Amino acid sequence: MNINTLFINFNKVKRMKNFLILTLLVVMAVVFLQGPTLMKNKSGKGIGHNVEKIKLEPHVKIQRENLERKRIPPKQDFTDGLHASFTTIPFYYKANGIINQNTNKLYRNYQITIVTQTTVDRLSKVSMMAEKWKAPLSVAVFIKDSENPKAEIERMEKHIANDYPALSYYSDIHILISNKTRYPVNNLRNLAIKHSRTDLVFIMDADFLPPLGLHDYILSQKYYFNIKPSNQHHFKNNLLNFYHKKPFVNDNNNNNNNNDDNNPSKIPYDQIIDYSTNINNDQEFNNINYNIENLNNENLNNINNNIDNNRDSNIDNNIDNNINNNNIDNNINNNNNNNIDNNINNNNSNNNNNNNNPNDDDNNNELLKVAFVIPSFSSHIPPSQHPNNKMDMIDLVKSNKIEPSNSRVCKKCHSPTNFEKWMDAVEPYEVEYKWIFEPYLVFNKTQNILFDERLKGYGFDKNSHAFSMAVEGFHFVVLPDSFIIHVNHSPSSWEGPSLDEQQWDALRVVCEIIPDVKIKNGYNPNVVLFNEPLPNECFSDHHW
Repeated sequence: MNINTLFINFNKVKRMKNFLILTLLVVMAVVFLQGPTLMKNKSGKGIGHNVEKIKLEPHVKIQRENLERKRIPPKQDFTDGLHASFTTIPFYYKANGIINQNTNKLYRNYQITIVTQTTVDRLSKVSMMAEKWKAPLSVAVFIKDSENPKAEIERMEKHIANDYPALSYYSDIHILISNKTRYPVNNLRNLAIKHSRTDLVFIMDADFLPPLGLHDYILSQKYYFNIKPSNQHHFKNNLLNFYHKKPFVNDNNNNNNNNDDNNPSKIPYDQIIDYSTNINNDQEFNNINYNIENLNNENLNNINNNIDNNRDSNIDNNIDNNINNNNIDNNINNNNNNNIDNNINNNNSNNNNNNNNPNDDDNNNELLKVAFVIPSFSSHIPPSQHPNNKMDMIDLVKSNKIEPSNSRVCKKCHSPTNFEKWMDAVEPYEVEYKWIFEPYLVFNKTQNILFDERLKGYGFDKNSHAFSMAVEGFHFVVLPDSFIIHVNHSPSSWEGPSLDEQQWDALRVVCEIIPDVKIKNGYNPNVVLFNEPLPNECFSDHHW
């Protein structure tokens, strides 16, 4: 082989090398530019480290955001308000239509009180509620102006005297004066609960309306509050859980069930339209206000005279003293007001009857803790068009004019109610509690703890209380012919920062409430009971 041949072969090898290098560079460029498309397996799913990183990134991002949010300290108004005290005046105004002012007793055998809270500018909504409820209300009113509360209180008095006859007829008004915190929703609720005239309380928000006759319908189901080991067999088709102990059954009395007050099918639902007021039931409400032309002059004069009698110098002095000293009115004896009508409680007669049975050892057992769930809905239709019976209610739900509460925002907040079952239900049924259920409940206040007053402003106030009730052993029973409807309105303004920030601040308190309640009731805080978050995962947006 001569030198020319070697030179030619060398050039061929060099050109081949250059070609291979160029080809490799082209392939690398294509892979770099179209890698996510090319890196697919036969199933169409990505392969390799980059794709796995994309899968994890959203979760990691959320965790990182939650941790960063938790590190940001809340504003001063939140921390200052956690344990703030307030000036309160219970029974500033007493209902003038259902209370004997001389004896301080209820005229009628009312046994359930709506408990609600509001501000002076929203009293019209509470008056609408009273017009439909036609039974006792315990209303805590928040006085925003802590510098000059008298002026705001006088505006409230004028409204009661001139604009809201139903409110004055049925409602006890309690005052709580601002202490420069966020809206003290749970302080207000507790004030109204403590001073309700009945042990059975119905927790409501001011922008909901009940149907006519709801008080008497709930009252017809009161035997659920008297369940003991000896009579719980009557409720086997209505409750999920029972006493572990075998119930006492007297075979000799099995044929006498027609006279048994514990028979869940005994009392039918009769719609009670009116029984104690001259207010026109068909009255139209315009712009959440109404006139009082249909109210007779005699009743109106009684309302005005009652306000004048209640507003005496002692109350004015009490306001001045409390504001100057900036402390709570601790001189109020709760026993004087909490048990105003001790004869209302029917448990005494039931207990006496049970004592006559020598084989009955119910005296050694507490009553089953039961709370009635009142299904809640929302609607844009005018209050005057709200239904007063379940049949009309179902028609409006099917026509999409009324829908379950928060169905588009927080389904878990009310889904345990099981609205589909409610549509066809004819008997009460127990539902399984799951976090973050926030039903509107009727319960016996003597069996229950109060709302956590650290929660102020927006977020988790009812959710956390319902969770506490579930941990304490309450049974949540849905009443099939009951409902309430939220009167939809433009977003409300809340004292303090944005609602989003207030909700995250409230979550700081909730993340303490959840383990504390479990420990108090003998549960391991690190074991899930009702789908609630554990301490290490609580501060997140997974709740809703």
